[in-house]
Amino acid sequence: MKKLITGLLAGLLLVGCGTATSTQAPEVTQENVEEVVQQIDDQTQDLLAQAQAQAEAFDIKILSPNGAPTLAVLPAAVGGKVDFVDGADALQAAFVNPDGDYDLIVAPSNLGLKLASAGKTAYKMLGVVTWGNLYIVAKAGTDKDPSTWENVAAFGEQSVTGIVFNTVYGDKIDSSKITWYNSTAEASAALIEGKADVAMLAEPNATATIAKAKENGLELEIIDDVQSAYGEGGFPQAALFVKEDSYANKKETIDAVFTMMNAFSSLETPLTADQLQGMIDAAGGAEAMGVPAAQMIEKVWPRLNINVVKASEHKADLEKFAGLFGIEDISAALAE
Repeated sequence: MKKLITGLLAGLLLVGCGTATSTQAPEVTQENVEEVVQQIDDQTQDLLAQAQAQAEAFDIKILSPNGAPTLAVLPAAVGGKVDFVDGADALQAAFVNPDGDYDLIVAPSNLGLKLASAGKTAYKMLGVVTWGNLYIVAKAGTDKDPSTWENVAAFGEQSVTGIVFNTVYGDKIDSSKITWYNSTAEASAALIEGKADVAMLAEPNATATIAKAKENGLELEIIDDVQSAYGEGGFPQAALFVKEDSYANKKETIDAVFTMMNAFSSLETPLTADQLQGMIDAAGGAEAMGVPAAQMIEKVWPRLNINVVKASEHKADLEKFAGLFGIEDISAALAE
């Protein structure tokens, strides 16, 4: 499997940067993928690119919300297998659609866990893909003790971000000092406009806000990492859910795609802005994915906490998180 991922990832990078040639590659199918990758591993970089082009024949369809979670499925998106949507409504509709044709759905972990635990969807959680991208931003020199914060801007009061914020800081900050906004962009604007002294923001918006403020003569900095404050390893913010009958019929292919995503998220040498831009362009562009310029993604990559891992191996983390939403038993929600 390691050779499979090495081959496909290398092919992804080359295709994303437009270096494919007309070298004839062996056909990659669900049945012979490991045999083909064994051949690929011994051949040239050009052949790797062609092999990835053939891998687009994989019969897999993925739905993902736009924004930071799309970067976790970027390898599959380069292969043209991902549809991007804005907002949770489209994701929920896909979860409960009995005739849906998506094999995999990326969604907020709590949404999928709640539906799967209640038996209201045919999807199960296969893996966690992101572990939180929330940070506390304030004027340089601000005391890091939450009990001293005044005029705090936060966002998504009834969503994952708000519930995690209250879990971490609820007993440390008087609720009268918190103003809730609909989005990280609105909380950012409040901070820059002086309506707030401290704000919880999501990356890459946090870094973009710091840069914008500096242009206006305002020095901001990250004073706390919400993930670290929540607990070691952060919280399972977004996850990958697999349709049960798809996993039964396409398990080899889905496992290969998942392992490729895992390898991409844990590269020892992070991708450069140029490599990221090539992949984003091949996936449909930054606007379609709802992500900023590749230069910004490169800068904030470590703080996006993208780490694609099997859900079954992190059950304790998921149970703790699910408890925040009143979900008592997640056993039925996890893919086997």
